[in-house]
Amino acid sequence: YPDIPSKIKKRLPGPPRIISIGRNPIERAYSSYKYNYKAPLLRYMRQGKVKGITRRQPDSAYDKYVFSFEDMLRAELPILRECLSQGGYGADFARKAWGNKTWARNEFVRRDKLGLPPLIDLDNYCYGGRVNSTIPRRQWIDLMTGNPEKIITNENIHLTQSMIGRSLYVLPLDWWYFQYNASDLYFICTEELDDQSGDSMHRLAEFLGLPFFNFSSTLSRGAYNVGVNTGYDKETKWDGDLIGGDNKTMYTRTPTTMSDVPLSEDFMLELKEFIEPFNERLFELVGRRCNW
Repeated sequence: YPDIPSKIKKRLPGPPRIISIGRNPIERAYSSYKYNYKAPLLRYMRQGKVKGITRRQPDSAYDKYVFSFEDMLRAELPILRECLSQGGYGADFARKAWGNKTWARNEFVRRDKLGLPPLIDLDNYCYGGRVNSTIPRRQWIDLMTGNPEKIITNENIHLTQSMIGRSLYVLPLDWWYFQYNASDLYFICTEELDDQSGDSMHRLAEFLGLPFFNFSSTLSRGAYNVGVNTGYDKETKWDGDLIGGDNKTMYTRTPTTMSDVPLSEDFMLELKEFIEPFNERLFELVGRRCNW
């Protein structure tokens, strides 16, 4: 949210250390689809909380009520193209909302003068409000009208509306990077956290001003605060390939990769072409590249 950096700057004495983490944008979108849309919807149907749908059925019986990942992204992408296009309403709304704020005014002027991409308040202005009692967002009008048996709930609506949008990391980070010095901010790619040599963690610790520590010996022992091993006093061995879950259940560690993402080849290409310019802007902004 655009005004958060200025509020933190006002309330915290001295420069803070701000860390942001970015995952492959399409993998992140798919994770969000599963975690914020599909899983809650299946849970509601199993519990009998969706009118007209029999509870306690196997998940396969509920699949016909669930929009696919590609359905959701194909509905969102035109909204983003419209909002983020040159002269689109995303930039106009952001200027009207924040352009006269003392902490933002000079940045709007600077970007205009240099011809830089405009500041965008994506979450607040790109998606719009509720259409009616049945359809929560305008991007889903055709989707839900053409598939009346399928369901989109109000659960996590601010996340399900923005599966692609929240993967365009440069848009929210723009608001942070003009308000802080580059030395106050650190961006790390999720993939770097798989590095058991400890180098990635060591660089992050240096940014935080921590004394040297050999993270390699700790990381190689396993993961912490996962599965049945809550807290940081007992590791979950990497050898067991078990990570995640809660106090009662252990889940097999199956990280999502691009090959797991269920998108048709043509739409995957279209999506990558849309996201790539935003990735390039991100890499330029943060001064490092991720292997996306």
